[in-house]
Amino acid sequence: MVPLSYFLSPSFALEWEHTTSDAEVTIMAWWQHLRGKPFYHLLSQEHPAAWAFTLQHIMTRPQRTPVMAEANLALREWPLVRRLVDTMDPAGWWGRPDALWTPRYTATLWRLRLLAEFQVPGNDERIATATDRLLELTTPTLADELIRADTEAMPVHLDAIVTYIPLAFGFVHDDRVQRRVRALQMTILRGHFPADADTQADWLAQAAATLALVPRPNPTAVARLADALLDRPFHTLPERWLRFGAPTFDRPDLLFTTRALLQLGVRDSRLQPWVDFIVAKQRHNGRGGLTLERSLHEAADFPAETAGHFSRWLTAQALFVMAEWYGHTALPPA
Repeated sequence: MVPLSYFLSPSFALEWEHTTSDAEVTIMAWWQHLRGKPFYHLLSQEHPAAWAFTLQHIMTRPQRTPVMAEANLALREWPLVRRLVDTMDPAGWWGRPDALWTPRYTATLWRLRLLAEFQVPGNDERIATATDRLLELTTPTLADELIRADTEAMPVHLDAIVTYIPLAFGFVHDDRVQRRVRALQMTILRGHFPADADTQADWLAQAAATLALVPRPNPTAVARLADALLDRPFHTLPERWLRFGAPTFDRPDLLFTTRALLQLGVRDSRLQPWVDFIVAKQRHNGRGGLTLERSLHEAADFPAETAGHFSRWLTAQALFVMAEWYGHTALPPA
């Protein structure tokens, strides 16, 4: 049998062995698609969000395990996260109280989206306060007044972005969130998508990511959403989608969308070229992994990673895609 350390770092191999029986410690099908040894870097704890994501979504460690508790604590205490949360007004906003989404990527909507995207635990009272305020400000009775006060055009996929945030922070049973989820699913069922093809692709991607956080999304809505995305020929996808970036905010790409579809349980042969493209993005060196091709870290004043360099966060997303698509089936011993 090929040793685990051939594919994985010793630390990852040790963690993996703790989650499986001796009989199960063998090469998994998806490891064949890896280049290099990216796990060395995902478990280095230098990027707490990538570390926690790897433990939870790739190694499937339960939340109530010591290692997940340690990772979530590191994520909450990450200096970049602490600085961001500490700059929030106690009333639950960043920037100006009357401007929800401007300036782009530093206003309240984007601050919360960044924290949600990196899966920062929502049990901080300040994050909960800001999320509650977001939900109140985006109710139909206040939305028109807010839009008039905010002179910059609002994001096309505002509803999906707003709904994503409280779902990520544990507000899934909140009546305001449940109403938003029902409205989003009804929009999908009715096919009320933006007319422009690229705008529609972005809207569908954000909707997929949002529904992926819903415990039991409407299966018909999921199927129609997947069809709307996958019916589009690969070569016609937006150019930006083929250059992977982070944080996503309102700029989804192929990696972000593929992960969301797989989390929704979509296993459609039309996804194969999407997965192939992600696998081919891996770097041809000993580290492997993905490069951050587009960065909004600077615009958000959240310098977690640098464009043009190895990205722990994107690498974790890519490995999740490979694991979900190719499976955890054990290969026969060599």
